[in-house]
Amino acid sequence: MFFHSEMGQVINYLLILSFLVLLHGVIRWWMDMVLESTYKGQYTSFVILNIRWGFKLFVLSEVFFFVSFFWAWFYAGIGEISVESMGEWPPVGLKAIYPWRIPFLNLVLLVTSGAFSQSSKWAVKSHSKEVDPSKSRYYQLCALALLMVAMVLG
Repeated sequence: MFFHSEMGQVINYLLILSFLVLLHGVIRWWMDMVLESTYKGQYTSFVILNIRWGFKLFVLSEVFFFVSFFWAWFYAGIGEISVESMGEWPPVGLKAIYPWRIPFLNLVLLVTSGAFSQSSKWAVKSHSKEVDPSKSRYYQLCALALLMVAMVLG
C-alpha cells in the first residue's frame, strides 16, 4: 500500500533518478576505459590483472546469486516456509513441471551452445594449421548462433 500513496510516487521518482545516475556512471566509466586503453595506451599489466580479478569476482558473485535462488527453492521444497504445507512438494495448488520435455531440451541446448562457444573460442585462439581454418570457425559460429536462436525460441 505504501507505493500507492503520494509518498510512493516520490519514492518511484527517486528510484528512477537513482537508476539514471547509476547508468550515467557506468557509461562514463566504460568511456574512460575505452579512451585509456585504446587512445592513451595506459593499460599496464597490473591494470589488466586487476580487471581480470574484478571480472572473476563478478562471476563469483553471480554464482552465489544463483546458489541463493536454488537454496531458497530447496528450502521451499522441504516445506520449511509454512507449517501448513510442511513436507509437501509441490505446494498445494501447484502442478509440477514434467522435466523430460522442454526443460531437458533447454538444458541440452544450453550445454551444447556452451561447448560450441568454447570450441570456437579455442579455434580462434589457436590459429590452427589447417589449410583454411576460417571455414571450421565459421561453421562453429553458425552452429552456435543456431543453438542460441533455438534456445530463445524454444
